[in-house]
Amino acid sequence: MSQRFRDRLMSVAVPLVMDGAMGTELIRQGLDLRRDNPIDWNLSHPNQVRQIHAGYVDAGAECLLTNTFLIASVADPIRRRNIIRRAVSLAREAAAPDRFVLASIGPVLGSRKDAYVGLLDEFADVDGFLFETQSGTESLDVLFDHVRRHDLNVPLLVSFAFQRSGEGYRTVAGPGGGLSPTAV
Repeated sequence: MSQRFRDRLMSVAVPLVMDGAMGTELIRQGLDLRRDNPIDWNLSHPNQVRQIHAGYVDAGAECLLTNTFLIASVADPIRRRNIIRRAVSLAREAAAPDRFVLASIGPVLGSRKDAYVGLLDEFADVDGFLFETQSGTESLDVLFDHVRRHDLNVPLLVSFAFQRSGEGYRTVAGPGGGLSPTAV
């Protein structure tokens, strides 16, 4: 993990510019969501993934996200490890030493509340983690507890998916598992 990235996060003087939607760009490159899983493109179409990362760098992105949004859904540990290694490598190749690479991890579906904990060790050579479009905090609570108990020095960023309700905005998990934007 990068102390340089942690220092950059603490610098409020300049916004941190991150890349855009990898999935959208993969679709533009020919990904068909009816038959393709975007994370498999790290292995089957590495040049397209690398080109997308490079395009974001050319556009001014300071921080690239690995093409691993759906990685928590991969049960086979060998396949998951191969995808992660290749995804990190592709982002690192485009990032160069002056940019940052974050592991992109989407929401865990179902009751696998500890699914994120194992992923921390599987991502090597990333500057931090972005847990994207979360709908609640249950899985994150387990993750944060693990990080505190093991004194891990790792930047964890989180984004939540909100929906409008009669009382304002709530995460998709709703009452009990949801947050309001002011709680975050």
